[in-house]
Amino acid sequence: MSSLERGALTPRQWLARCRGHWRVESANHCRRDVTWREDQELGRHARRACNLALLRSALLGALLRAGSINLSARTQLYSSRPAAALRFLLSRPPSS
Repeated sequence: MSSLERGALTPRQWLARCRGHWRVESANHCRRDVTWREDQELGRHARRACNLALLRSALLGALLRAGSINLSARTQLYSSRPAAALRFLLSRPPSS
């Protein structure tokens, strides 16, 4: 489904757009949903849901920059060790 005219793109371009969408879905949303069960969020307030999504995005970026591969394990570790979580949040990102 698109707002583009039917002939606006070639079949190959449509396919590239679809694949691009699912690449983002797999790389970002799926990780967030598996790690933090984001799709099960029953927030009734749009602002709260938006704020939580922003915080999760920032945390996901920080964890990935720090080299975390297993986000669930890292989340569990920090949830049981708040001092370690705070040290991580206050640490400088690794230089590239």
